[in-house]
Amino acid sequence: SGGVLRSPPSLAANGDLIVLVTEAGNTSLVRKTPQGEETWRTDIAEEDLWRRAPSIGIDGTIYTICVSSPESSCEVTGLAAYAPHTGDLKWSVGLQETKFNYSNVAIGPDGTLYIATNDMFDDVWVLHAVWPDGTLRWSLPTSDRIHHVVTDSAGNVYATEQNTGNLLMISANGTLEWE
Repeated sequence: SGGVLRSPPSLAANGDLIVLVTEAGNTSLVRKTPQGEETWRTDIAEEDLWRRAPSIGIDGTIYTICVSSPESSCEVTGLAAYAPHTGDLKWSVGLQETKFNYSNVAIGPDGTLYIATNDMFDDVWVLHAVWPDGTLRWSLPTSDRIHHVVTDSAGNVYATEQNTGNLLMISANGTLEWE
């Protein structure tokens, strides 16, 4: 199938599958039909990225992490949006200065994207909110690694901290309401 599957699949509205695949140390975002035919492949990192399924917006835009390099489609290391039918980069927004870990990408009811990142060198975790056009909306430092992020119909964000086990509730405007 042209590489090692590195993420759970995401399902597009038409039944196509969107996955991260690693081959020869490079990670690609790949779209396949339900019959397994590859329709496009876009390089997103010159390294083995994995763990998190790509997210798909209401308009079909695909959101995932990407790492800037000469071989990748990314302009900056961070969150990227890809066109659903071609895999072309729509935009990317830098979220950390150095190599980082990241959570899943959750999509709020207004299309806002939520993702947590960690700078691996200073162990700072930050939850980011990004508008659907790639503009950073707000960032909120947290006390621990954010493992998973979800949103509710009001746009509130819920996140779990991996080491403390805390459940956080953050309002849509970026205020920590409780933990």
